[in-house]
Amino acid sequence: MAPENLIPEKQIGEFVTRLRQAAEPNLESLILYGSAVSGEYDPEYSNINLLCVLKDTVLPKLLALAPSVKWWTKQSHSARC
Repeated sequence: MAPENLIPEKQIGEFVTRLRQAAEPNLESLILYGSAVSGEYDPEYSNINLLCVLKDTVLPKLLALAPSVKWWTKQSHSARC
């Protein structure tokens, strides 16, 4: 089990806050899954897995999330759609 201090909790929390503010009521759910939850997280090899569920995916609503995703990738995390 990975020590809690290896999981970038502050970055995850900041990303969640940014997404909530950007998506406003369009955000249905944000789910953390994978090794960060199971206790097998290794900062050298693991990704942070977050699933973002939106009510509406029209382009303007997706573009509203772009600054948050850009911030996340600048923190050395990947983003996939």
